[in-house]
Amino acid sequence: MQYMECHIQQLLDALVDNSGRWGVEADAALLPACECTRLRNLIPEREKERSEEDILELALRLKEKMGLLG
Repeated sequence: MQYMECHIQQLLDALVDNSGRWGVEADAALLPACECTRLRNLIPEREKERSEEDILELALRLKEKMGLLG
């Protein structure tokens, strides 16, 4: 389990260093542990303040893109 936790920590550190953006370096860091799929343009207008309804809509969009809707 510590092996995966190390990769997750590297990913989170990269997100912090890159102002919350997921760079290609993050993908490369995860490759030894797992495969990742980039979901581009999932959340438009990053700086926009969101209502609870907006957040629910974004969560449902993510769930759909991940193939979790059933």
